[in-house]
Amino acid sequence: GSRPFVLRVNLAADQLRHDDLPSRVQAQLQEADMPPEALCLELTESTLLADPVAAIARFEELRADGVGLAIDDF
Repeated sequence: GSRPFVLRVNLAADQLRHDDLPSRVQAQLQEADMPPEALCLELTESTLLADPVAAIARFEELRADGVGLAIDDF
């Protein structure tokens, strides 16, 4: 069968620092009428390591909402 469509979006370090990132992502998904499983946020290892505490907190919220996450070296 065909693989489901997944939109991959690069996430910048400054975006990761915003407390409202999960709610903003959810709002954009709703506006686009897109299920959270169709989104994968990607970030670099250096972005993750810049503020790991903030990254983990945001990721826990996003994963709970169904959004995919990936660490990439772009």
